[in-house]
Amino acid sequence: MKKYLLFLIGLFLLLPVMAQTDEGSDDAEIVEASDESLSDIDNKVVLHRYKMGDGLRFTTQGGNKLTVSGMVQTSVESRRFEDVDQMYNRFRVRRARVRFDGSVYHDKLRFRLGLDLVKGSETDDDSGSLLMDAYAAYRPWGSKLVISFGQRSTPTDNYELQMSSHTLQFGERSKITSAFSTIRELGVFAESSFRLGSKGLLRPSIAITDGSGPISEGKRYGGLKYGGRLNYLPFGAFRSMGGSREGDMAYELTPKLSVGVAYSYADGTSDRRGGRSNGDILYMNDRDEIDLPD
Repeated sequence: MKKYLLFLIGLFLLLPVMAQTDEGSDDAEIVEASDESLSDIDNKVVLHRYKMGDGLRFTTQGGNKLTVSGMVQTSVESRRFEDVDQMYNRFRVRRARVRFDGSVYHDKLRFRLGLDLVKGSETDDDSGSLLMDAYAAYRPWGSKLVISFGQRSTPTDNYELQMSSHTLQFGERSKITSAFSTIRELGVFAESSFRLGSKGLLRPSIAITDGSGPISEGKRYGGLKYGGRLNYLPFGAFRSMGGSREGDMAYELTPKLSVGVAYSYADGTSDRRGGRSNGDILYMNDRDEIDLPD
């Protein structure tokens, strides 16, 4: 649906410059200045020292932040089939992503815009979309409540989908993801996090989406999709967002554990995943009217 895409892109173009960086954690350089003295940097944009894997990080004196990052994953595949005296070789770019992460208003408002430069990289065909993530998140009390609107990963998928592609332990995701996951949906999301006991954390999240997967052209079938997830971390939070990374990239000092349950209900679905391939399966009643199952 082009109108959804234009709306979301327009939303991000109206947001001030921003990003996700650790304030005062590294050296910075003024990369843009007005005609005023360099001692007055209220309107300057600061470029932080580059660290491998962190992307380009910009900060304004007012606290607005912007991070530009990306990743490329190449793939080489060789096969030999029975009764065929030759090798099958394939060379390709498996994933190529670019992402813009930002925050304004003292980190109360965040946004993310993610683009897939290899169309259909997850599905291995040309049916994919250039747009991956496109949402804005309001954080009135920090991590205690985060309300998001737009296209993003849904908390009702298996936990593996909470982990970014560039942090996977292996080159591909599991077969469970291929069979059941919707990956990204368009709607409203709410997340929270609060203490339970001396170390424990309880993290509930809910999602209300249109049940038709990512932004797409053509008619979107069915009604709304409702769901949620509840995660419990008895030993506290992972270091450096380690709970959303498949490999132990932060090297935890003590054992960590996350246990959770998820549930979703789709009011009328037109594909076997409940919202990933909108319109793949259309059921008809005896009056030749579309009658989708829940």
